[in-house]
Amino acid sequence: MDTDAILTEAESALRGGDLNAAEAVLTRSWPDIAKMPGDALHLLADIRFRSGKAADAESLLRAATKVEPDSQRHHIALGHTLASAGNFKAACESYRRALQINEAWPGLLRTLSQTALDAGDLVEAERAARRLIDTAPTAMAWSALSSALRAQAKGAEALAAADEGIRLEPNERSVQHSRGASLLMVGRAAEALTIFQELVANGVREPVLSVNHGTALLMLGRRSEADAVFDDALKRWPHAPNLRAQIAARRR
Repeated sequence: MDTDAILTEAESALRGGDLNAAEAVLTRSWPDIAKMPGDALHLLADIRFRSGKAADAESLLRAATKVEPDSQRHHIALGHTLASAGNFKAACESYRRALQINEAWPGLLRTLSQTALDAGDLVEAERAARRLIDTAPTAMAWSALSSALRAQAKGAEALAAADEGIRLEPNERSVQHSRGASLLMVGRAAEALTIFQELVANGVREPVLSVNHGTALLMLGRRSEADAVFDDALKRWPHAPNLRAQIAARRR
């Protein structure tokens, strides 16, 4: 059986939810993992990740990038695996390598911008967002830039970026939220609250929206309403990273 046929059989088992069978196809064909081709290593990494073995997945993807250093998909998958483990700095390195191969991969610059924010590299986050705008000036791109600017406490610039996104796509929810968050930063809580309330009315439910919604209410002196929003968020997302700490900080 040739390599393509082996991979097709393993992928079929994986799609069927049989992780053990999918792995068995690969390890039967390549008993020595060190001799696996890059695509087989990538697929085995996916199987191990779905099995809850993130460290194994990382190791296998690193091996895949060495076997096929110019395969963009290996670097991107490695970045995703690292980010899922909270290793945002290393994830950024993988995404940057992937961009060197092909900057046009859909969503990659936005992913780099957000991951850089998570890593605390605000300069990288802004730079990636501006590159995204240069290549594809969408509302999502302007929203990414607005987020990066807010992280640097550049409220007026963040609002201007969000306004550019709104101009392009008035109904895009991400940029609507970015505009609301930027309005909060420049002290225009009443306008921000209107945006957050409209998003909630349209069915948007996200931890960050609840934090900003409650913050706007607090800034307007509506403490009981803010508490209700915060309490609801804590019930909805009890395990959301940093949510409890963010709410506690605002309730002081």
